[in-house]
Amino acid sequence: MKKNSLDGKTVVRFTLSFMQGGGIEEYLASLNTILLERNSMTIIQMSLQKEGQKTRETVQEVGKGCLVRVLVPAVFDSRKNWNAFNGKGASEQLWIRRFTRDHLVYKPILCSTIFKKIREKRKIANLGIDAKDGAKIYDGLIKRFAPDLLLFHSLGSEQTALMADISSQKDVPYVYVNHYANSKFTHFCIREQIANACAVAGVSSNQVPRYVRRRFFNLLDGIDVNFFRCSQITDLETLVGSRQIVLLPARVAPGKGHVDLIHAAARLKVQGVDCNLVFAGRKDSPQLAAYLKKLSQEKGVLNSVELVGHCSPEELREWYAKCSVVVLPSSTEGLGRVLLEAQAMSRPVVAYNVGGVSQCMQHNVSGYLCRRGDIRQLATYLETLLSDKGLRAQMGSKGKAFVRKKFTLSHLAIRHEEFYSGAIESKTGGAVEPFPRE
Repeated sequence: MKKNSLDGKTVVRFTLSFMQGGGIEEYLASLNTILLERNSMTIIQMSLQKEGQKTRETVQEVGKGCLVRVLVPAVFDSRKNWNAFNGKGASEQLWIRRFTRDHLVYKPILCSTIFKKIREKRKIANLGIDAKDGAKIYDGLIKRFAPDLLLFHSLGSEQTALMADISSQKDVPYVYVNHYANSKFTHFCIREQIANACAVAGVSSNQVPRYVRRRFFNLLDGIDVNFFRCSQITDLETLVGSRQIVLLPARVAPGKGHVDLIHAAARLKVQGVDCNLVFAGRKDSPQLAAYLKKLSQEKGVLNSVELVGHCSPEELREWYAKCSVVVLPSSTEGLGRVLLEAQAMSRPVVAYNVGGVSQCMQHNVSGYLCRRGDIRQLATYLETLLSDKGLRAQMGSKGKAFVRKKFTLSHLAIRHEEFYSGAIESKTGGAVEPFPRE
């Protein structure tokens, strides 16, 4: 790839997320900064803001380039609460649905005939949230900025379907970057809306569906390793209290593992292991927050659980410094950015082996992976780490070296630069070569 290959280029990002508080938001904020420091380019980011507000636009010079933020009002559908919690796990068996979709609906000989109407009907999904007039706003941006590329960081809604159609009509190449587990590529709405995309990407190469492998790029993730280090904490000794802290840095939303961690803490208490649980993340689901308090009381660990809400990067860094172990028992993850941050801070990690998590940590080296939902194993690994300071230090040191070798912001920028350049060149007949999957 040529140096500064994105100089003079303009790209539009679209995401059905807000400006801060979640993994995707932090990912894009870091990515925009490092790309603009390296390239004289324009990045236009369309993100959500509170429902009912007017569309706002700000322009900021960053590094060598320009960042245009377009805040679009969110629209929620009351028929589907995107952060609803009912206290039950997802136990539905999906194999029949998957078999029907992959071996019947998308069978080449049947795809354009018998099942055409089914596919058209499923092109748009009710995600529970969308961007008000997002397609119309995007159309206006094309007229004003003549972008070279559209990057979807969210897909599947009515507005994203319209935006994809507009891009095809106006000859603007578009790509989709999936920040979740690669099983998302099997969803009808995703499969239909990426039909005309020149390439797709994800944050891990685990379980990439066969139909999309030939145009799939593994972008992974990257963090500011100079920011996430213990030497940045001036009063580290005063932060460490008498009781050990187990930190879960994630939004309070279904599927992030808060319930499982409380069950694990109850097991630890029975075994005589005392620790405090700290949940650091935006409270997206009030129902879940209330349930966590009730469950903590039932399990006898109410006084050991603290929900601290949304944390700034500086505040989260301080919690990393305070804790003994970082845990992420999510039911699904794209990669697990917080695990990278924790390892950069020399903290051992414990996580469920879902999505791309196995690519951002090393089992038995920088922490432990366990089967999703295996609370007994989760508690066992936590007990092992909490009772062995030497092991925590050893795993923390190896995790820090692992992250610095592969997951810095420079690594992230290089991967994105190659991906964007290849997508833009594909418009003029250039080749888009996928990254080798590890």
